[in-house]
Amino acid sequence: MRRLTVIADEELLEPLEAELSQRGISGMATALGRPIPDVDPHLPISLCRIEIIVPPEICDQLVDELGRNLTSDKRLSFCVETVYVSGGLLSGLPTDSSARTAVAAHA
Repeated sequence: MRRLTVIADEELLEPLEAELSQRGISGMATALGRPIPDVDPHLPISLCRIEIIVPPEICDQLVDELGRNLTSDKRLSFCVETVYVSGGLLSGLPTDSSARTAVAAHA
């Protein structure tokens, strides 16, 4: 399984959520925050963060397609991590693309 973390300008939160929902993904963890002052004067005032756990092939598709579909002058970055599921809400779920909604909904 993969954890996909998206960091973007706050203004992209709604378009990102809409794009993911159109792909059948629900149960996203979202947050808003502000960058540390004086680290980079070019950083936006507020950023959003979205995290989902999906099978590897779905993660690859999302990174490719979100980057293409949300082209703008806004900042958008991705972090992909391999996660191992043992017990809990995600155990026993299939790891193929047919499980993407169930997996993301339980993330």
